[in-house]
Amino acid sequence: MDAAGVFHGLLKRSRIIRRFPKQVVSIGNQLVSSPLTAYVLRFLNRTDKSEKEKTREEKEYFDGKKSEIDSNCALFGDEKSRKIYRGVIEYRSTLNPKAIKNLSEHPRHQYADGVLLPVRSTEVFVDVGAGFGESTETVKKFFNENTSGEFSFRPVFIDADPFNLDICRKTAGGGGENLFLECVCARKSGEKVSFLSGLYLSSRIVGNGENAGVKERETAAVDDLCDTYNIAPTYIKYDIEGADFDALLGSARTIEKYRPRLAVSIYHRKEHVIEIIQWINENYPFYKLYVRHYSGAAFDTVLYCIP
Repeated sequence: MDAAGVFHGLLKRSRIIRRFPKQVVSIGNQLVSSPLTAYVLRFLNRTDKSEKEKTREEKEYFDGKKSEIDSNCALFGDEKSRKIYRGVIEYRSTLNPKAIKNLSEHPRHQYADGVLLPVRSTEVFVDVGAGFGESTETVKKFFNENTSGEFSFRPVFIDADPFNLDICRKTAGGGGENLFLECVCARKSGEKVSFLSGLYLSSRIVGNGENAGVKERETAAVDDLCDTYNIAPTYIKYDIEGADFDALLGSARTIEKYRPRLAVSIYHRKEHVIEIIQWINENYPFYKLYVRHYSGAAFDTVLYCIP
């Protein structure tokens, strides 16, 4: 259960967010980062039968991956990452809040962590899963505060939900440096997928079992988007509700060519906690890897890849 999805799901039929997008995003971020929200979600997860079953499945999965967990920990660039990584896995396996006690960073640092430094004179931030643009604003502020002299920032907002991009345009403005792309990111362009819009930050690719609000959409690989729009990214963030690994695979050529910093959400699927780290290390050993966590529950675990 994701706090952002819960909050924005409450606004599904409301016009408030259209009239006051910046205010709603600000309130939403405060609610998501609240310790009370994490406590409520933990309580709901511990009492919900489906969540309890999910926890049992995750424990069984991670118990069978202990050697791979150890191998991943050996790859991290600091001891803090190892503690966070093991704590998050323990929490997902038990829902015991002590597992991640004192390990969570404040959400205002998500995608804007100090491991990203130093800042370059020109930053091209590709926001895959832009939502309402809150991540781009956070990153822009972080870069501005940590650089001196002349500095330029070019954001690329990518989101598959047209409503989300509309909010991005309203909050970020339509300046010439801003690029807005309505795309379902995946490993290959031109494939057909079922996409569920209208869930705000929880809009996503779905299976055949979910019908209401689902439309067939065509995918686009980040590699092809960068070629088409002449994008040379210095930093790419991925947070697209479980399709993060596919979008990462669709960025392989761009990663090899530009070696951008990466921030990858690894919490949506239990397999991603293990496999994304392995894939990055096997294919791009020039990256230093760090893990940070930004909630009091199982969501918002981010892998940073720094060249």
